Amino acid sequence: MANRWVAPVSFNNVGIVVFAVDMLLIALVGVACSAAYQEATYGVVADLSRYVGVALVVCTIYGGAAHLRSLYEPLSIIKERRDGAKVAAIWTSVWLFLTVVAFVLKIGDVFSRGAVLSFALAGGASLIIARAVWRRLIRNALASGSFKARRVALISFGAANGRNVLKHMSRHGVHPVQRLALTSGPAGDSWQVALHNFCNDLRGSDAEEIYVACGWAEAAQVVSSLEIFRALPLPVRLVADGDFADFMSRPVRHMDSVVAVEMQRAPLGLIEQGAKRGLDIAVASVAIALLSPIFLLLALAIKVESSGPVLFRQQRQGFNGRTFRILKFRSMRVQEDGATVRQAQKNDRRVTKVGRFIRKTSLDELPQLLNVLLGNMSLVGPRPHAVAHDNYYDGVIADYALRRHVKPGLSGWAQVNGCRGETPTIESMAERVSHDLWYIDNWSLWLDIKILALTLRELKGSKRAY
Repeated sequence: MANRWVAPVSFNNVGIVVFAVDMLLIALVGVACSAAYQEATYGVVADLSRYVGVALVVCTIYGGAAHLRSLYEPLSIIKERRDGAKVAAIWTSVWLFLTVVAFVLKIGDVFSRGAVLSFALAGGASLIIARAVWRRLIRNALASGSFKARRVALISFGAANGRNVLKHMSRHGVHPVQRLALTSGPAGDSWQVALHNFCNDLRGSDAEEIYVACGWAEAAQVVSSLEIFRALPLPVRLVADGDFADFMSRPVRHMDSVVAVEMQRAPLGLIEQGAKRGLDIAVASVAIALLSPIFLLLALAIKVESSGPVLFRQQRQGFNGRTFRILKFRSMRVQEDGATVRQAQKNDRRVTKVGRFIRKTSLDELPQLLNVLLGNMSLVGPRPHAVAHDNYYDGVIADYALRRHVKPGLSGWAQVNGCRGETPTIESMAERVSHDLWYIDNWSLWLDIKILALTLRELKGSKRAY
């Protein structure tokens, strides 16, 4: 049997390799684009030294910015979510900055626009493609155990905790050469004696690091054992699992000697709120202007078919539980807005003929574009429910109220994932809430645009609205 190939670096150091290759790639693409452009335009390749200089400047700025954004952390490289978008954003920012510098220093005429533009486009595309290739290669190497093992000594509190940590360590090229399982909870001085003996055994060993795996209950014991580890010239890492890991991964704010840990994420930052509001105003304004003839036709059809107002108004809860009047084209013969509100059902007799059509096509929701302009709603967010339904589900679904951490929306992540229409069971509403909370935790402007695009597809083929 042939020996399995082993990479000369450990998984922890793979970011250095990716960084070095990316810098070399940027330099090569920069010089190649300049040479190719000159050859195609002038039939000869002139002095490339100035473009080598540009490539080195781009490498320096991009490399520094990417490092600050932790793009070369090993776990960041193998994660897929929004990775390409981060690379594209940093690359674009670098070129915008260089464009401003060239304008201020009046050196734009020194460089060929075609060569620079081709470098910017080809370089960005190359980095994004390289990122995808690296992700696949590193994941495959982790799965096959092809990384050089990082030798560590593992100290765990409880055998079960140790086994769980070992399972995750093996996936990331970490190999325990010595292990110690301590008893969780107060046990006199026996655990300190065991820890002293274990550290003595590590003298002269080939262990490169010490990992201490613990939970909330053992945190005090770990702190009191720090003095024991000082006798060894090895780095010591705390390995958190479960709820403790979630807490340790949260953002912190340092205030002199006090550290404030984020217990709950802010719904959206100021910049995020501004970007989302800007998208809302732009899209809602254009949509109202373009759809105004349809507004008039629907209003006329509703008025001709049945008596009553054209618009249906009902109290809903928005951001932080603030109530507002949601606007819809009236599709029923009733105007329920009290302690009891019955959801629309299939073949509901309360629905008018025009109402059946506009509900099926979701045209009844169009007046909510006015709610968006007024700031009561957003284009994308958790769908607002009647206050009576909110009061009920607040008591039966634990995280239901978290939906109100952002403005409600015309459409949402739940709606484009099949959770649209009636929610006849607690389970169906809980599924909708789960999608809403995922959206809040993973919000981005690109996600909003994606949901709007998926909403158009959902409206075309939906069979859930009636």
